[in-house]
Amino acid sequence: DIHVDFEDEVYTVSSDNACFKVLRKWEVIDSCIYDITDSTGYWFHYQIIKVMDTEPPVVTPIPDQIFHINVDNDDCDQLSANVSLPNVSAIDCTNAANIKYRYRIDYGNNGSFDTPLLIGNNASGIYPVGVNLVSFTIDDLCGNISTLQFLVEVLINDIKPPTPILQFVSSTLMPMMAMVQILS
Repeated sequence: DIHVDFEDEVYTVSSDNACFKVLRKWEVIDSCIYDITDSTGYWFHYQIIKVMDTEPPVVTPIPDQIFHINVDNDDCDQLSANVSLPNVSAIDCTNAANIKYRYRIDYGNNGSFDTPLLIGNNASGIYPVGVNLVSFTIDDLCGNISTLQFLVEVLINDIKPPTPILQFVSSTLMPMMAMVQILS
């Protein structure tokens, strides 16, 4: 029986124009002749793998998001809503754990970002009423960058029926069996 195994050590700081290096140690044991005392039947070899990647991560697009918030009280001036957004995802030759997701939000979509650079692949949170821009930057272990932008629109639906309010009313009393005149 021959048994083959390997173990990898990954070095992210690399030279030779590689993004990162993998030092792979191969081990082979021939169990028919293996002797633990003098290593007969045991061989090992180091393989150096240099990873060179110039392709940016492929990002799954997210369509613009629209949220209708129903308001059934006198708070029609509600200025924001807590929204739940989908996760941003990307595919790359870099291990998924090494893909970095960062984002910024332009509340009001006026061309000026209102948040610092935030870390994560989900921008859920409190958004003001109106149209807002979410801008993601996704980069892999080799420094290749992709971007993704989508709009988050928050709309308020006033579902409370109007409530009539009677304000100042005065009347003039008329003789019996007559009419009442209401003046406002």
